[in-house]
Order: sequence, then C-alpha cells, then structure tokens
Amino acid sequence: MPSDKQEPPGDIIPGVTMPDTLPDDIAPLRALVLTAWAERDAERAQNGRLIEERDQLAGQNERLRQLLRHLPRLQFGRRLEKLDPDQLNLALEDLE
Repeated sequence: MPSDKQEPPGDIIPGVTMPDTLPDDIAPLRALVLTAWAERDAERAQNGRLIEERDQLAGQNERLRQLLRHLPRLQFGRRLEKLDPDQLNLALEDLE
C-alpha cells in the first residue's frame, strides 16, 4: 500500500534538486517540464486503475455480504427453503 508521505524531489535533471539550481537554458527546462508532466500523467493513470479495482472489489464484497446474510436462512430454514450445495457453489464461482 502506498504511503501518504511525500518523498523529497529527486533529480529529474541531474544536479537539479532546488529551484536555485534550475538551468538557465530553455532546452533543459523544457525537458524538466516534460518529464514532470509525464510522471504526473502516469500517476493519474495508475490512480484511475486503482479506483476501478477498488470499485470492482467493493461490488464483489457487497455480493458476498448479501450471500452471507441469506446463508443462515437458507441453511436452517424449512427443508424446501434450504440452499442446494450446488447452488451455493455456483454463486461462489460467479464471484470469482
């Protein structure tokens, strides 16, 4: 799990770690900005993938909770209401 602690900025351009060490030439500054944008875009894409995975897992957890809520009634209810073990296995397979 990623930590919330921010890492100190590293050298995007060798030797550039603080604003006062930024190069005066436009080409290295442009490279610095492009690199920062690429890193930002990669982090945004990763964040989007993690949100999708979280949402998928939340849906799966909710389906499992529903199944668990119904299980005691199905297991201990009247004979006609009892869950066939094959039905339970099919429900669990659908969740995988």
